[in-house]
Amino acid sequence: MGCIMPTLLERPTPVVLTTKLCASGVQWLESGVIGKSTVKSAFTEEKAAFEAEKKSEEWGREGLRSKLRAAEEFLSKERAEWKEVCKKDNQRMYSPRSKITDLEAQIATLKRRLRTLKRTRSMLRTS
Repeated sequence: MGCIMPTLLERPTPVVLTTKLCASGVQWLESGVIGKSTVKSAFTEEKAAFEAEKKSEEWGREGLRSKLRAAEEFLSKERAEWKEVCKKDNQRMYSPRSKITDLEAQIATLKRRLRTLKRTRSMLRTS
């Protein structure tokens, strides 16, 4: 079962227990230094303290789980909003991007035409 920590002996005695009731406590019990009711009350106190600590740990875990669920929910909402904003941004920017690429293609064709015209003009002047 484990060790228990009694606070004071039941019988009037100058001995105050400050260590856990383990192997030496069993010897004290068998020799009559401490009574069974003292051990039972100490065990009951220790068990109650253990149960209270167990409950508080369970509540703490539940609190942390709820915080985790809330954070996960918040992050999933944020991610969905971010994706929606990116989608709208891409749609908004698609038209200007396509115009820019079209203009760059027109510039390239105009430069080629200009080079050919300059070559033709220089050939006409030389002849």
